[in-house]
Amino acid sequence: YGVSVRCSGFASMFAGAALAFALAAAAGRWRRFAIILVALWPITIAANGLRLALLMMFCQWRGVLASATPMHGLSGLLAFWMVIGAVLA
Repeated sequence: YGVSVRCSGFASMFAGAALAFALAAAAGRWRRFAIILVALWPITIAANGLRLALLMMFCQWRGVLASATPMHGLSGLLAFWMVIGAVLA
């Protein structure tokens, strides 16, 4: 199975890290930034794992391939926004 960078969740993790850097620079609280940066890896894994589970259930229910449905891209956007929301929280 080929897994691209977009599908692996790294794009969400990089975006979350960039947001964490920006928030830390604006707020000047580097301890909070370090906590967010350490928590970013498990947050990204959880968001992408939930995305994968929901996408697999949908594809099994509908009997389609993940690459043949727009849910593949939409679930990626959902995982991205979950990571960004967790960083902002």
